[in-house]
Amino acid sequence: MFSLKFFVTLGCIFLAGAAILRGIGFINPPAMYVFKPSSLLILANISFVLAILAKK
Repeated sequence: MFSLKFFVTLGCIFLAGAAILRGIGFINPPAMYVFKPSSLLILANISFVLAILAKK
């Protein structure tokens, strides 16, 4: 259904989004209360685990 490339790409997008949100948090700290980069990191990890499972 979904390919390995899809899950890896999705994980990389989530990691980039977390890095961008972290950078915005240094510039504008109240923005960290609305969007937390840790939630994107969790989604990225889930995506990488799904990529491993899709490979098998």
